[in-house]
Amino acid sequence: MGKILAIFAVLLGTINGLAALSCLECGTYTCTPLPRCRGDVTKGVCNCCDVCAKIAGEGCGGPWGIAGTCSRGLTCVKDPNDPLEDFQSSGTCECPAHSSWNQCGSACPTTCDNLDTNVICPEVCVPSCTCDDGYALKDGNCILEDQCGGTGPTRRPPCRPHSEWNECGSACPATCADPNPEQPCLAVCAPRCVCVEGYVMDNGNCIPVDRCGSDGCDYEGNQYNDGDEWAVRESPGLGCQCEGSEAVCYVVDCAPGYQHVIGRDGLWTCERKNECPQGYLRPRRSVRRCYKLVTTGASYQNAEQQCLQDGARLVTLKAKQINKWLKNEARREGSDTWIGLSYRVTEKKLVWSDGDQYNTSKLKRNNFWAKGAFRQYTADKDCVYMSRRDGYRWRFGNCADERLFTCEFVLG
Repeated sequence: MGKILAIFAVLLGTINGLAALSCLECGTYTCTPLPRCRGDVTKGVCNCCDVCAKIAGEGCGGPWGIAGTCSRGLTCVKDPNDPLEDFQSSGTCECPAHSSWNQCGSACPTTCDNLDTNVICPEVCVPSCTCDDGYALKDGNCILEDQCGGTGPTRRPPCRPHSEWNECGSACPATCADPNPEQPCLAVCAPRCVCVEGYVMDNGNCIPVDRCGSDGCDYEGNQYNDGDEWAVRESPGLGCQCEGSEAVCYVVDCAPGYQHVIGRDGLWTCERKNECPQGYLRPRRSVRRCYKLVTTGASYQNAEQQCLQDGARLVTLKAKQINKWLKNEARREGSDTWIGLSYRVTEKKLVWSDGDQYNTSKLKRNNFWAKGAFRQYTADKDCVYMSRRDGYRWRFGNCADERLFTCEFVLG
């Protein structure tokens, strides 16, 4: 009844044009279980009960956001001709221009910051807006990749050392071969990077005039030939290449859970860490996995995100020994615990967090599941947890419920 009264107060305030929201104490509400959420989980208008955030194409806005709140990355787009004030008007959740909603988006989307880096990313689905091919994310918007260096419609890439941007750069720049060009040049300029005073162009780089004719690059006292590429071993991830007589350096980024190593070609690359991250345990030396039981409750989706920050995933319990070990850990805490098994990513298929489909033919050959777990399954309970009242056997639960969870880190 308290929930009905609170909703009535919201509607009454809308009808009378009052800018006021009347909510009861959260303890008076009975929050109904959520259906499976295709986007984020957020709070309702009174900030008490969990509700599913809206995804692309669904309604949003209205007084106090009563029509819904968009998932992260989406914008509530309202009709500019709507006669209602912005506070009262509703709209539709939309992805930024040049992007679309992807139920299994990348955990490491292409951005202007990582466009020229080698990011190795865990294969984990993250529902999100994904930029179209040829576009990168910058400040919440998808822009053409060749515009990442600037803000306008004209490409403005970052200039190389000893050069600067010029909206009217010469079509005949000074070079080592011709430091004082006297030949007739087209009186046409174009936006481009030009060498600063005292420098001339040589193989795409700006070098001092007195270094023209110099063969190769000098980097920290070491000589390299034109075209050589090397790793700066004192700075993990930093690599350089000799272009003409200039050393041009770049950075290789590694995703969480990966570390910089020197590859067979002598350059920096990323490989999976071979040691457990801080806070993780390796129960058996023969198991190439580390585990961390997180004793702070979280929804299934938030648990996934927290594991991902370590380069890990929600635990996959495919072996009896690990299932037994985790049961003992959960029993010490005396609480239900999420595991990485759900119907959320692929409808009508039970899938592990690593993407493998669960083999239901094993149901009769193990006692992992609580009695009647599948018979009692309902559409609003898509995520699997270890149930304390069932002796830490598995049962389906509402994905928005907050439970302890275990992260699994796969060693390299």
